Amino acid sequence: MRIRTLLWGSYLVVVLAALGLMAVLLKAALEDVGEANLQAGEEAVQGVVQANYQISEKVLSQLGEVVVELKALSLARELSLMLAGRELERQNEILEIKVAERTMELALTQDVTIHSLASLAETRDNETGGHILRTQRYVKTLAKKLASNPKYAEALDARTIQLFYKCAPLHDIGKVGVPDAILQKPGKLTDQEFAIMRTHCELGYQALLKAEQLLAAESQLSFLSQAMDIAYTHHEKFNGTGYPRGLAGQDIPLSGRIMAVADVYDALICKRVYKPPFTHEKAVAIISGDAGTHFCPDVVAAFLEVREEFRRIALELADHEEERQALAK
Repeated sequence: MRIRTLLWGSYLVVVLAALGLMAVLLKAALEDVGEANLQAGEEAVQGVVQANYQISEKVLSQLGEVVVELKALSLARELSLMLAGRELERQNEILEIKVAERTMELALTQDVTIHSLASLAETRDNETGGHILRTQRYVKTLAKKLASNPKYAEALDARTIQLFYKCAPLHDIGKVGVPDAILQKPGKLTDQEFAIMRTHCELGYQALLKAEQLLAAESQLSFLSQAMDIAYTHHEKFNGTGYPRGLAGQDIPLSGRIMAVADVYDALICKRVYKPPFTHEKAVAIISGDAGTHFCPDVVAAFLEVREEFRRIALELADHEEERQALAK
């Protein structure tokens, strides 16, 4: 019985030892597996990191290429806009030059037309030359002064004043249609002769109307409308007793009202076969006295403010010494 017990005890020790050895081996195996898995995990992580790094490098490289392309496109766009801007500036400069050339051509056409017509009038009337120059200067002086009146500021801008100045020499263009016997008569006209002389307003208007229609058809621009008004209405009177149409007040174009004062002043201070030259003061008194009857009161008021400028112009462009002496009084 004792021997059986000892045998079972030895067997149990062996079993337990075997189990212990198996436990140790199992633990070692598990540890080996853990280390292997850990190493494999680390290797996997390193592989992933390496792969991600390579992908990142590739993405960054592609982004760099995109950025370079975008910069190139931006530079190209800026260059294109700059070139377009320069081309637009060049075209604008060309357009401005063409407009300036066209403006000069039109101005030259105006001047040549006006001076040609005015020269035609001079060939028919020995007294016209100096009269044309003086009245032209009077008109500009008077218009500029009248423009300072708020009532006329809008109507008398710089362009209109210059147009009045250019057209003033045509106020007597109709005299080319008056017979020489009347136009150059060395004495006072009879009533019948004066009636014929008065037709120069209508004749001048019709001549300029035909010229205006021709110019309008050719260039779509006419500058002779003011000349027509001046030629037709410079003998109208503010109270309606003038000729050729008996216009009154504001119905008389402003250019005609201004021309009336300039024309009469020059006629008064100039020598004629039927009268001596009047003094400047006498001419001023006559015009001032006819304000509201013969002349527009506003135009006369402006004239009185620039009367010394009228005297200076008349002295500078006087035709005769006798006229200068009268003006100096």
